Amino acid sequence: MASTTQIKAQATGVDNEIRMILLGKTGAGKSSVGNTILGAKLFEAKLNPNGVTKQCGSATRDFEQKRLFVVDTPGFLDPTITEAAIQEEVALSR
Repeated sequence: MASTTQIKAQATGVDNEIRMILLGKTGAGKSSVGNTILGAKLFEAKLNPNGVTKQCGSATRDFEQKRLFVVDTPGFLDPTITEAAIQEEVALSR
């Protein structure tokens, strides 16, 4: 399984593209939801109250003639990452 730091897809901006950014508290299951939406284990997901995702990661899937573009983000209120670092990561995700 690839970690989110290894997955980097680019949004194309085409009309049939749906973009999703997964936001939420640490441990809420953002990576697991991303894996479910994409239909594959592309984001590292574990039961861990300290958070697994440290950097934004993105991946895509074609579904019903649409391109799903999903961005997994670090959790808000993660005690191991500063709020400024989280905001910067989210701002840089494309």
